[in-house]
Amino acid sequence: PNGVLSHESAFYVILSVIRLSGVVLLMSTPITVFVVDSDESVLRAMARLMKASGFNGVCLHSMEALMEQDLPSSNAVILLDVRTARQFAETLQTPFLEGKLTLPVIYLADCGSRHTQAEARRVGAAGYYRKPIDEQALSDAIRFAVQPGAVCQFSNS
Repeated sequence: PNGVLSHESAFYVILSVIRLSGVVLLMSTPITVFVVDSDESVLRAMARLMKASGFNGVCLHSMEALMEQDLPSSNAVILLDVRTARQFAETLQTPFLEGKLTLPVIYLADCGSRHTQAEARRVGAAGYYRKPIDEQALSDAIRFAVQPGAVCQFSNS
């Protein structure tokens, strides 16, 4: 009404200009999310969420299965269940110290303690969230974690 475009209208104007100029829009490569959890029902739910959020989800039952993967060097993140990680190593720090995890890691906990959250911070985790997790918050955390220079995000819930 007053000559100001909404964000949505501005987007469609820009998209129309790009189409008219003959520029081809290339979709960026989807973020690969390695979901590691020993609970099959969690893996099924996370696979649906990753697909619905536009991520390339790779669901794995164990840390050993993760270590067997050919992990990319960028545009990927690991969602790691704390209990599953502890089955592999006594502490969350072990895979980091061994240089096996160079991708951002977001820890997921059934019932996290302050000690576990502090340990995740200490090892440089990209985030720490308690289950059940808000789907939008997790999607945002994944997108944020792959950005260069991303700062850790830890939920208080």
